[in-house]
Amino acid sequence: MQKIESVLVIGVNTRPIVCSAKKLGLKVFAADFFDCLDLRECADSLSSIAHQAENKLTEPISKKFDPKKLLMLSEKFYGKVDGALLTSGLDFSKIKLPIPIFGNEPSKVHKLSNKSWLLKKLKQLSVPTPTTEIVSGSQEAKEVAKNFGYPVVIKPIFGAGGKGVRLVKSPADFQKFNENMLIQEFIDGIPASASLLSTGKDSIIITINEQLLGLSELGRTDFQYCGNVVPLITRFENEIKTISKKITKSLKLVGSNGIDFVLTREGPIVMEVNPRFQGSFECIEAVTGMNLVKAHLEALRGILPEKVGCRGYAVRMTAFAKFRSKVVRDFRAYKGIRDIPLKGSIIDQREPVATVFVKGSTRINVLKRAKKLVRRIYQALSYV
Repeated sequence: MQKIESVLVIGVNTRPIVCSAKKLGLKVFAADFFDCLDLRECADSLSSIAHQAENKLTEPISKKFDPKKLLMLSEKFYGKVDGALLTSGLDFSKIKLPIPIFGNEPSKVHKLSNKSWLLKKLKQLSVPTPTTEIVSGSQEAKEVAKNFGYPVVIKPIFGAGGKGVRLVKSPADFQKFNENMLIQEFIDGIPASASLLSTGKDSIIITINEQLLGLSELGRTDFQYCGNVVPLITRFENEIKTISKKITKSLKLVGSNGIDFVLTREGPIVMEVNPRFQGSFECIEAVTGMNLVKAHLEALRGILPEKVGCRGYAVRMTAFAKFRSKVVRDFRAYKGIRDIPLKGSIIDQREPVATVFVKGSTRINVLKRAKKLVRRIYQALSYV
């Protein structure tokens, strides 16, 4: 790989990766959805789908997001960079960039985003996964649910971050649909993930993470990804490491990758594989002391760290608007708030407002401080 002096970061929320790359002394360009103030400060140049302005509704990602727009926004940067770092939110089936991609090939990422294909592959590897079937509509799903037993989970075949995932507790809870979907047994346990660095032949687990999904205190009650606590201390650490290394070696993944689990009383169940940077990115950097962009690029060269240790805990929480809200304070006054919206901008209900990031010596301490910051975010919003 040639010497890298400049990169283009493309994805829904690029701020953590952009700021990490900037610390390496790289020239960094970004194409993302959110027009965050702190991203503007990190990036040398930025193009965003959303445009924040005082007394103006910021474009809702749930209604306005289109992965094609991210690629269109990226085009003006192609001749200025050595290559691209890709994050979440892209349609990897249609990515053909005229510049090198520093990471897994888009065709591989697209294949792994197909949950049906992935679950079959994991079954071949004798990896524990939920019992799953493809159904062509809600009527067929009801019939399958009888055999599975309630509750069940309905999810799209493609997708990430919990988008479109629904818990169905009884036949009355089914929403009508006609497209192909997955129906899955509900796995009760602790949502978790393993973060790895991989060379395609070898890998190392850098952290095991607790996932925060669908928290009402953060404005969500579904399976929406809301953040992480890193690290997660679990008696299943060795099993998670064994399973993760088996998956990454079989799939020949490179760079930074993540594997999602649910930890049951009996052990870890694999849910998804994310062959890209994860939402736990800055928490991992905080507790390990590593620059994850640097470690990612070194892994692409076949270099892995000899050993990774964790010091303390870090938590990331994304607060979602509980109603259509106007930001009435400047969040830059609060240490620990990231993905900062413009004061005076208007944010739609269930849309992300800002992210809280806290590092400390104990899990209890960081969660207490993070929740206090979340309350400050909601106190700084007015009903519109």
